[in-house]
Amino acid sequence: LVEIKDDEAKIRRFDESRQRKLDEQSLRMRRRLIGEINEKIAAYARDQGYSGVVDSSGMSMNGVPILVYVDPNLDITARVIDVLNQ
Repeated sequence: LVEIKDDEAKIRRFDESRQRKLDEQSLRMRRRLIGEINEKIAAYARDQGYSGVVDSSGMSMNGVPILVYVDPNLDITARVIDVLNQ
């Protein structure tokens, strides 16, 4: 019975260790990808002469959209997606 509990503890520690490593790898990959996306968005914005780009998907701390209304003509999402897909 003691050996079984020891084996279970070893398995649990191994599982936790592997999960931590996977989480760390996922975070590194996500940060790298977001960095690459932000670089391309910034380059597009500079090329177009924009003063800034706002992520309209953001939410406030209250859980409501940060931007309540934005003129659809100002939305560059489709153009940015085209740039990212090149």
